[in-house]
Amino acid sequence: MAACDPAYSELVGFSNSWVKFEEDVEEGGSRWSKPHVATLSLHSLFELRSLLLNGPVLLDADAQTLIQITDLAIDMMANSGHLPFNSKERVFFFKITTR
Repeated sequence: MAACDPAYSELVGFSNSWVKFEEDVEEGGSRWSKPHVATLSLHSLFELRSLLLNGPVLLDADAQTLIQITDLAIDMMANSGHLPFNSKERVFFFKITTR
């Protein structure tokens, strides 16, 4: 039986440590709500899935600084069509002027 397996017990103990409970302050700020596990709406999950499948995702960038990551992200967005090429220079200019 899997429940008696020590590896299973260790896995269950490990996965339980990732559950985070939230508490909300009720109106007036004098009471806290009961602890609960936060959930996402189905629409939010579908939107996240769509962005990961269709949008530019930069997970293995060869960059050391935030400026290099920004440059790679702007280039990737322009090459994939998520950022018009005529807007690319304005985004670079905005990035440089806001340092």
